[in-house]
Amino acid sequence: MTTETSELAWPPSVAYVALDCAFRPIASHLPSPSPASWRGALVRTMGVVGPSPFALRAGGTWAFRLVLWGDQVERVAEWIVGLERAGRRGVGAGRPPARLVRVRVVDRDVYREGQIVGSPRASVFAPSGHARRAVSDVDVELVSPLRICRDGRPVRTISAKSFFGALGRRATRVGGHQTSDSSKVFRPSFEGGWSATTRFVDRMRYSSRQQRVVGLGGVVGVIRLAGCNAVDCAWLEFGEMFGVGKATAMGCGSIEIVGRD
Repeated sequence: MTTETSELAWPPSVAYVALDCAFRPIASHLPSPSPASWRGALVRTMGVVGPSPFALRAGGTWAFRLVLWGDQVERVAEWIVGLERAGRRGVGAGRPPARLVRVRVVDRDVYREGQIVGSPRASVFAPSGHARRAVSDVDVELVSPLRICRDGRPVRTISAKSFFGALGRRATRVGGHQTSDSSKVFRPSFEGGWSATTRFVDRMRYSSRQQRVVGLGGVVGVIRLAGCNAVDCAWLEFGEMFGVGKATAMGCGSIEIVGRD
């Protein structure tokens, strides 16, 4: 993997806090595809525990991960208060209320039973720690729709060039928030083998700001990268933590490394 500037060969080091949050709906309802009803949430992924992928029932649990970086790592308490308020305001179609039941960082509760019970320390994503990793083949699952747009429209197939290009743009944005330095531009490339078993899925959400239904379609499936070196693996792990592509705040672009050979 190479970049236009050698110092940018690795993704940036980033301090972050990953909040694993759980809501419990008070009444049965169908949530919208957007996992948040507040603006500016940095949501990495959404998972629903229930009888069907999007249907929630009273007593069920709706879980997702919220990743904060930059100056937001010092504002965990404010985010928890915001989550509580969002639940009381209502989440999903019809805006029925939901109760925030748990927030965890790693394996430690920082919120439970309506109270903040801890103040988490930020973790640091340090890609240079992977420098001794051997070359390997890696399988990556595109968990939620990956949105890479061209000419204002999401592409329906992805290549190594478009995927790593999206990783580089994400790193440039995240790194800029981390250091307030927007002059560094990350341009990773991948020289190994690439194969993909993917499909395009349509997903819609209602935009309160635009007062209309808007598309959140993207590519899901599994990609296999052959001959990944340490730098390649670091980029994949960066994407696993901070997301790839557009609309990550809406739960899109979540990837997961599911296998290494």
